[in-house]
Amino acid sequence: MVLGSRSISNAGIVAMRIQPASDKPGSAFTIRDLRRAGKPVSRVGEKQRLSVGAPPDKSFRTGDLVYKVSSGQAFTLSQSACRKRLESVTPGAAVIDLAIAMPTPGRIELNAACHGLSLARSYEVESFPAKDRPLAAEVLAKVFGKTGPLPLSLGALTCGELPAVVVPMSRLNAVRREFYQELSDRLQDRQNQARTDHRRQAMDDLVPAVAAAEGAVRLAVATGNLRDLSLLKQNQVDELLLPLTLGASGRILSGHRAALKAPDRVVWDLPPAIFDADWPGYQTEVEQLVDLGFRRFRLHNIGQFMLFGDRQELLLEGGYRLFTTNSQAANAWRELGLAAATLYVEDDRDNLSAVLKRETGLPMAVTVYANLPMMISRIPLPGVKADRAVVSDRGEAYRVDNRTGLTIVRPEQDFSLLGHLDELQQMGCRRFIIDLSHLGLSSPACAEVLSAFRRNERLPKTSTFNFLQEMV
Repeated sequence: MVLGSRSISNAGIVAMRIQPASDKPGSAFTIRDLRRAGKPVSRVGEKQRLSVGAPPDKSFRTGDLVYKVSSGQAFTLSQSACRKRLESVTPGAAVIDLAIAMPTPGRIELNAACHGLSLARSYEVESFPAKDRPLAAEVLAKVFGKTGPLPLSLGALTCGELPAVVVPMSRLNAVRREFYQELSDRLQDRQNQARTDHRRQAMDDLVPAVAAAEGAVRLAVATGNLRDLSLLKQNQVDELLLPLTLGASGRILSGHRAALKAPDRVVWDLPPAIFDADWPGYQTEVEQLVDLGFRRFRLHNIGQFMLFGDRQELLLEGGYRLFTTNSQAANAWRELGLAAATLYVEDDRDNLSAVLKRETGLPMAVTVYANLPMMISRIPLPGVKADRAVVSDRGEAYRVDNRTGLTIVRPEQDFSLLGHLDELQQMGCRRFIIDLSHLGLSSPACAEVLSAFRRNERLPKTSTFNFLQEMV
């Protein structure tokens, strides 16, 4: 192995992954020792050749790609071990500015300032006239420079005029321990109070919870083709999410004028990403659709706000890729100009309920059926055929589609919350989204999904993602 632009060390455990040039799964392993010219080393620099140990049951070939997956000792720690390590971390030492005075040979006065907190105390001490080496600032600095296990550190020390006496070291140490312990306790109390105040303020800043919203349930169906406008004729379909592609406005005028009869029921769904070369075309497309009377658009990227400028008459909503997993995110989207949002598809039921019950002023939709892409890339996957499933190391099957010029990897198993609609309505959801863009409108599967929605029945061989478990 020859290092490129980065150095590597064995100060912590390093995880590597070797990816074959074929479509076979790669192999990941940890590196625990480094060798250069046959000798163990602790660190190597850029563009230096080194040897590392590899699993005995694995073989690699020239041309395989090498990835540094992770480094550091935390790589091998379990979740509980990581939590314990974090809990053991203590804050940095608080620096103390200390003033010491002895107005009489029998009394020592301490005045400390630390992180905005002041503490002044007076202690009785026993002293003796000094024949030589009387009490001096250097002695006090050495004594009070010791803080033991307390998270304190002596900073500036000032000393007034000291009497020519000797104070037993044991008494000075006892004074120091008592004074520093009280100071540390007060600092800790203040930190705890500040933490409590911050938490209370954060909770007060949260949007208050309200009773679940009431009203009629609306169904929005996402489709992949303008030919599917006939879905608007079905009683249960209230809105249609149509893909916003280059030339969509022209196709509306040339053969799909039915959309012009109900522009308020059409939401133009932007692609997940718009590349630089296509940006001017999408700007023109938005302008032409607005001129045709359309006002509703769904965004999937924060940069897509720029397509719409300051048009106040438009109704923009966020797709699930604009993550909305708490009320503060909802407030932020509303302030940026969204009129509605879609909750995150991988959220769990408890968090969905918590967000839906907050009065954010932003209507929320929940996706209840879709085949969600696991990866979208401009990089083609050589040797992968669309008519053949790709199976992962864990036996999960995926389909690869590159008909649009992008490589889109989708699981064979669809996502579905059908069968949980009553529960979602009780949480306050009044708008559901069904994405049928991967199914043909005339396919039996499409009819089966719409029928299951109408009856609120679960569909076999589908996944609920994290809905029934905790989101990680």
